[in-house]
Amino acid sequence: MLISKRFLALILLSGLFMLPLSGCWNRRELETLAIVAGVGIDLGEEPGTFVVTAQIIKPEEIMNSSGGSGKEQGQGGAGNTVWVAEGTGRSPFEAIRNMVSVSTRKLYFPHNQVIVIGKEAAEQGISPLLDLFVRDPEPRLSAFVLIAEGEASEVLDTAVELSSVPALGIAQIVEAQRAQSVSPRVDLLGVSNRLLSKTTAPIASSVHVREVKGQKSVHVEGAAVFTGDKLVGGFNRDETRGMLWITDEIGSGTVQFDCPDGSSLVILEVIRSNTQSRLIERNGSATMQITVDVTANLGSQMCMQTLSESEMIAQLEKLGSEAIASSIMAAISKAKELQADVFGFGDQIHREFPKIWRELEPRWQQAFGELDIEVAVRTKVRRVSLTTRPLVPDK
Repeated sequence: MLISKRFLALILLSGLFMLPLSGCWNRRELETLAIVAGVGIDLGEEPGTFVVTAQIIKPEEIMNSSGGSGKEQGQGGAGNTVWVAEGTGRSPFEAIRNMVSVSTRKLYFPHNQVIVIGKEAAEQGISPLLDLFVRDPEPRLSAFVLIAEGEASEVLDTAVELSSVPALGIAQIVEAQRAQSVSPRVDLLGVSNRLLSKTTAPIASSVHVREVKGQKSVHVEGAAVFTGDKLVGGFNRDETRGMLWITDEIGSGTVQFDCPDGSSLVILEVIRSNTQSRLIERNGSATMQITVDVTANLGSQMCMQTLSESEMIAQLEKLGSEAIASSIMAAISKAKELQADVFGFGDQIHREFPKIWRELEPRWQQAFGELDIEVAVRTKVRRVSLTTRPLVPDK
């Protein structure tokens, strides 16, 4: 018995020593993979089919590239540093599998940064289009979701200046929106959570391809709005910012309004903001009270008034608050028109007033349009920067 125990221990010990010698059992060599940076989904020409566009990185071209988009100015394509491949199928999964007929390498998704969905495909419903990316363990839930004004394939086939890989450039543009707050920053996880909510309407960034003097460029601005999983409309730049004020997602940005004398333009630079949403009960119904506190600097003035005096600062604060409140009310009005609770008010009522919610839940879309919403904005101008007067000579 003693010998058998020693023998067994020796076998186990030998096995432990041999484990490191086995190497990475699931290792995949770079030259066997097609690294996907961006994915686009559109409707196919045949009814019931989809076209998936994959923007695939060409590492050897990036290493040989001297920078930029990899293309000569004016050509407008995605560039030599990526290859844009397409596959067609009855589902995005099948379309991706069918790309094996054109790709010598297996598509690899852990580095995918953006999922762009064409407008027509989004209008039919995005749940079945995103199922693969949520279900499969390879794609990242941090990939940004964008809705194209036209075809997703056009977005992924357009160069992004100062980025050798256009899809990475688009992701950087979405990230940079925090500085201007004109588009939501929505990833796959965020869209999925909203799709699972019974009340909160999904949103996504809007992406457009514009052509000026023969040169195409990608612009991320505004928000796509859904009811259920179907695209029903969108927010423009001002309405999007109003939505971000309500949801307390303003990273930075500017507030613009006319000078106190109405002659020209004043721009305040937002330094910080804080939004509080409070529910109160009145006569058995819920009222939403939204309070926004904003701290800003005087960023620019195009009028010839001296705005640094205390009376003028107070007037700037009043005008700034009115401009912010106007954006918020524009967002509320558009959301009610679309019957899309993009703000999450339904979830808040559910948490705080479950008795009221039981009455509203069966008809929430209609009830959201009737919800009483009160808005109060308080703006504080902290400083006027390096000069206290406009650049005009003394009289």
